[in-house]
Amino acid sequence: MAAQVFAIIAALKKLETSIDESGRDEWPVSSINRWISQLDDSTVENRDELLLAADLEGDMASADLLLSHVQSTIAFLETLTA
Repeated sequence: MAAQVFAIIAALKKLETSIDESGRDEWPVSSINRWISQLDDSTVENRDELLLAADLEGDMASADLLLSHVQSTIAFLETLTA
């Protein structure tokens, strides 16, 4: 379990850097959800509650919203490995 969570945290940290450095206004929600979806239900109860919903126009979210969600998800996952 821990190795999987550490791998997802590492991927999310790379995503965090990419979002922060890109200068783009919007990012696909799937860019974070694909990593959250790799968590086992046994690792995180109600894993689906961590998934970010897309806006009404499709798969995009503001970079600020996505960055905030990535950072919060990293913090949450790090508590599981402490």
